[in-house]
Amino acid sequence: MSEIRINPSGAVEFSEVFGAFDHNLETVEKATGCSITYRGDQIIVNGEQAEKAAFIINELFKTAENGQILDDQKVGYIITLAGEGVSYTDSNVARDVICFTFRGKPLKAKTIGQRNYVDAIKKNDITFGIGPAGTGKTYIAVAMAINALKNKDVEKIILARPAV
Repeated sequence: MSEIRINPSGAVEFSEVFGAFDHNLETVEKATGCSITYRGDQIIVNGEQAEKAAFIINELFKTAENGQILDDQKVGYIITLAGEGVSYTDSNVARDVICFTFRGKPLKAKTIGQRNYVDAIKKNDITFGIGPAGTGKTYIAVAMAINALKNKDVEKIILARPAV
């Protein structure tokens, strides 16, 4: 069993990263089987997977420093990527704004798959998106189409539905 001490930069509050009642911290503990405590400005990670837990905690801090809100979905995704050895912040998932909603909220890709989908739409005239329901295929495609229409990259949008 190993122990790792983390001294994050003071750019973000611990409560912003750990969530209400340390919910995000408990999620990381359950995923890694480690015990995580913090005293003052130092985080102490104990357990067999202490390196993985420390990596996840650092990812959470970097994500919060980039101005992203850490909800349950994003924390779970960061943990899943860490299990695969992929860094959420290094993959630049939310680097570009696809467009802004009518209320002015920026629309960004949430996963690496969505980031690749946006890149494919930008590079190709025709893009087929396949995958499970609820992954944002149609939402992103329509947002990209509206953005292209607003920027006068296209003159009209044609919506087509396959005959099933």
